Amino acid sequence: MGVRPGWLAVQFLVGDHVEIYFVPPEHDRSLAGALRAYSSVALPDQQSFREAIERAWHEHVQEHFLGESLEPRS
Repeated sequence: MGVRPGWLAVQFLVGDHVEIYFVPPEHDRSLAGALRAYSSVALPDQQSFREAIERAWHEHVQEHFLGESLEPRS
């Protein structure tokens, strides 16, 4: 079954039977670079990274909480 120590068993009563799913624990491996093949964005340093995060949060708040679209209107 591939279940290992530390996995969580989740049980559901479905009709007249029980279904059991096994969920692996969270990992502590780095995911740095995992999506590199799917993006052309490259940030040269930590400062650029922090600025990109700030811009993304600003845009998210503007769109979702203040109802303002940041996309150009025609």
